[in-house]
Amino acid sequence: MCSTFISRRRASALLISTIVLFVAACSGSTPTPVPATAIPIPTVSPTAPPPSPTPILPTATAEATLPPRTTEPGPTATPAPLSPLAETAFGYLKFLVEELGPRESATEQELAAAEYLASQLEGLGYSVELQPFTITNLSPELSSLTIDGLEPQSLAVIPLISSPEGEASGGLVAIGLAREGDFPLEGLTGKVALIQRGLIPFQEKVDRAAAAGAIAAVIYNNIPDNFQGVMPRSAAIPALAISQGDGERIEALLESGAVTASVSVKATVETSHNVVATKPGSGSATGNKSVVLGGHYDTVPNVAGANDNSSGTAVVLALAQELAQDTLPFTVRFIAFGSEELGLLGSQHYVESLSDEEQQGIIAMFNFDALGSGRQAGVLGDVELINLALEQADKVGISVRAGGGLQGGGSDHINFSRVGIPVLMFYAPDFSRIHTSSDRLEFVRPGLLGDAAELALALIKSPDLLIALD
Repeated sequence: MCSTFISRRRASALLISTIVLFVAACSGSTPTPVPATAIPIPTVSPTAPPPSPTPILPTATAEATLPPRTTEPGPTATPAPLSPLAETAFGYLKFLVEELGPRESATEQELAAAEYLASQLEGLGYSVELQPFTITNLSPELSSLTIDGLEPQSLAVIPLISSPEGEASGGLVAIGLAREGDFPLEGLTGKVALIQRGLIPFQEKVDRAAAAGAIAAVIYNNIPDNFQGVMPRSAAIPALAISQGDGERIEALLESGAVTASVSVKATVETSHNVVATKPGSGSATGNKSVVLGGHYDTVPNVAGANDNSSGTAVVLALAQELAQDTLPFTVRFIAFGSEELGLLGSQHYVESLSDEEQQGIIAMFNFDALGSGRQAGVLGDVELINLALEQADKVGISVRAGGGLQGGGSDHINFSRVGIPVLMFYAPDFSRIHTSSDRLEFVRPGLLGDAAELALALIKSPDLLIALD
């Protein structure tokens, strides 16, 4: 875990703790998004999320067994009743997971989700914009790994975020976890490195292989299925991810003799979208001041993303529904960011689309990401906002941890903090299932969604918010 202090426009400390497994979140050297031609909001009739079901509590977690949210201890205890906000958020989450499913960045599935979100926000009475932008997207479909002597020769692959495009072919050498003692004495010049996932960050594994002379890297999973690996900066050689089963089959083939591998990483230019809903503030006393409530709605490939990040998207929708009839002294923008999983691209595009005056007018950005699994709600960000969040949590009776998170990566609030905008991220500390097929509905704790929504609502309505950030 790590925390970093960064200066901002009011010269106060900014406490940023970053979350490793938010794939996009790894601020890699992904090309800057470029605005695309604006498109109209679809005229889809708003579809209300289905009624909230009985809350589903996790049956297991990598954090150890989580205590259920109950009124009294014991295996027969009854779960504590959910707040109305928790029920609303969980209803949205269930719809996102079960009806919309995986929403891979810059795909038709992501666009369908954007249209659904736009219709919901329009139905609540907000002015809504679909904000398109183009990205260069590494393509699993166009990329490939071919292994001579293996059936089938071509395997399913996922390029690591921040891998360069390119092709390479050479002898394959297994180097275990890529620890210093795992490399052959003669180096890897002209070779393709086969690496096992685990222990060492992806960036370090690939950089070590490149430094030893490798021309490409293939990392195989340490649990079933494939995965979306992330490097925070561009690597020197093409890098692919494959499944545990394929990696073990290749290892077995290597025991029989020399193996040749051909690696290809290719990209396409695609369009992604942010969904931006605006609630104007009342009067002119606060000038052009605004607050952004945001979270990304895209997922990694083939994962419905119950926690990452249907949970955050659902909370933003629940807050939009709760605040629809309220009068606030500042403008509120509810934003669902696209292509976060490719490197925070949606929030990057949104922030860069603002004028200096518009950036200066944002008094706070609340980011909601992977907040549905863990022991309690968590917040990280600017010291002033953290302190205010803890005060409000105490007033409304919510258990909240401050700081925390895991090393590496980040989330959409990072792009706001870079231009001096105060930020607060809402999360929960169990990231063990994100970016895996286990990121499912049954591992989401509805009460955590309610805690994040209740706390954010208390902050939005608190007169101390403007005072703390003045």
